Amino acid sequence: MVKDVNKKNSFFMKHDIEKEVYWSVSAIESFNKEHAYKICDNKFIINNSITTIEKDEKEGMICKIFLEKLHGAKYNQNPENFGIFKEIILESTGNKYLIKEDSINSLSISLSSPQVLTLGLTHFQSGLKEDFENRKHRLVIPINENEEVNIDLVEFKVLKIGGTVTVRGLIHIFFNEKNYHLFRYKNDDSGKQYLIIDCEEIMPFSEFKKNTNAIITSFGYLTGNLFNGEYYYQALKVGEESMIDFIYYEKREKSAITNMPILDPMRFQEYIKTIDKKRQDIPLRMSIECFSNLCKVVSLNETYSRCCNLIIEGNQSKQLLLRAGIYSIALETLTNIIYNESPEKINPIPEKKLVELIKNKFYGILNEYEEFISDYGKRVLESKINSFNSPTNTKKLSKPFEIYGIKLSTEDIEILSHRNKFLHGSSGQVKKLGNNIIFVKKSYRNTRHKIITEHISSRADEIF
Repeated sequence: MVKDVNKKNSFFMKHDIEKEVYWSVSAIESFNKEHAYKICDNKFIINNSITTIEKDEKEGMICKIFLEKLHGAKYNQNPENFGIFKEIILESTGNKYLIKEDSINSLSISLSSPQVLTLGLTHFQSGLKEDFENRKHRLVIPINENEEVNIDLVEFKVLKIGGTVTVRGLIHIFFNEKNYHLFRYKNDDSGKQYLIIDCEEIMPFSEFKKNTNAIITSFGYLTGNLFNGEYYYQALKVGEESMIDFIYYEKREKSAITNMPILDPMRFQEYIKTIDKKRQDIPLRMSIECFSNLCKVVSLNETYSRCCNLIIEGNQSKQLLLRAGIYSIALETLTNIIYNESPEKINPIPEKKLVELIKNKFYGILNEYEEFISDYGKRVLESKINSFNSPTNTKKLSKPFEIYGIKLSTEDIEILSHRNKFLHGSSGQVKKLGNNIIFVKKSYRNTRHKIITEHISSRADEIF
């Protein structure tokens, strides 16, 4: 976090946006403490059982259900008979809480009386499902002290939280007709820090989850750091939005912290000035519009979203060979996205009428000799005819670079021709150029991101 001045004086500095986070953090701390509940409205034997839930720093949410007596093999050997894999509603001090169906990732059963079921939870929430609808929402993600949040890779707003003004403080994102604020907060007293996303409009909870996931994925792709871990979704109090009514806890897979951003603004600007003296207007950061378009594409295109995750996963792999394989899959996926959008630019014969004419002649020859061909053979040949105008894999991979004006070196082209070996079990034949696999060190590190950012991000409105 970069501050213009110290905390004492920054209170009076000019800022674009002001945020209140105290009650969000306080609500999470209270939510994580051990509380006692009673299971209610349940048709299984756990109904009316006393239950405790608390947050364990390593294991996540731990739920203990206390049964009055020891149950036999019918239950202990088949835990589903307890009803713990179904939705569980709890009550405490007049308020309702919910454990969603299939939220258990660990289970232990004591063989004593009273019997205790200890559950590790991937989900727990205050309030019921309907309590999160027609609200403004906030997502709070705790992050470790050594995890870096590179807000300044995108055009930013000056943010004020309490008495502190942060210049590189907040990214204002707009996509799918909604405004989102992405920012980081650090508590100076506790040392704890959080990545936070607010939506400025009322929306369905499912839409908020989907779109914030797209923002986190896009931000992870851009910065090289994908923040997962534990998510706290918050339903803001109507009419008093600094307060929190309900919290939805979700335990996710581990974060992928690679510290490998796709942009190095200063070095990129120097590079452009070196190769093109006329271009002196290169921005230091990705524009808000471009990043918003990136988020939009990720939210609408699940295949592209997975591709971003593949690249992040490749970044964190310590084995170059494995990294190359992951990048190969990502590049193949990207190529298919571009090919499906513009097949006429990549296919050997661009004229559709000519393609149909040739295809019909092929079918005519096949029909002429069909009595000599088995049903299986005919199906194979029909498939070949239908795809006869498809480019070779190597051309299919290289053509998108050509379409978007990205010049590949001889080494780059050679590397593309080797990508099949990673995908089809011949990785031992991959040619090593120099002391490293250039497949990883050069081509993919430089060119994979150019296609993604230039093509998808800048053309989101046209594509969709």
